[in-house]
Amino acid sequence: MAQDQILDIVNENDEIIGQALRSKIHAEGLLHREVHVFFLTPNKKIILQKRAEAKDWGGYLDATAGGHVEPGQTYLQAALMEVEEETGFILEAEDITHLSTLSINHKAPDKPSQNNVFRSIFLYRFGGEIEDLKIEEHDGAGFSCVPLSTLKSLTPEDGSSHKIVPNLLNEDYQKLYENM
Repeated sequence: MAQDQILDIVNENDEIIGQALRSKIHAEGLLHREVHVFFLTPNKKIILQKRAEAKDWGGYLDATAGGHVEPGQTYLQAALMEVEEETGFILEAEDITHLSTLSINHKAPDKPSQNNVFRSIFLYRFGGEIEDLKIEEHDGAGFSCVPLSTLKSLTPEDGSSHKIVPNLLNEDYQKLYENM
């Protein structure tokens, strides 16, 4: 389970302007940094991670790996760290491609907190098997392959019925899927 760590607060230009505890950042909707890494298989399926029930959006599918950028880290360093923690794969910078950095503001259902972030999105062309991925204890609940064509056809309103975190289905993510 994520501990209450110190994170950087950023301004609208993605410049660090201070630090605060994760709990305060989410309670007040302060702008901060996150990463998402998607594993894409040769047959055009995205591997999504099922979130642990105790987390926001528990039981829903999310990016293959993702998390907060810690103080002193770049987006790329955070992406590589999250991939290792959440999948067991050790990647190098040249193994992943930066797709975009998006401004995202979303709220989990039935929670007072909101997530107001700059999120850098990365792609890893994965040639292995889903069984090769290690599930992160306490934070992950498994992995599922979803055809890229399915993700492209869904809207945020479809998220609940498909158990996919709705922000993965918004217009900005749809543009990313078109270019994968």
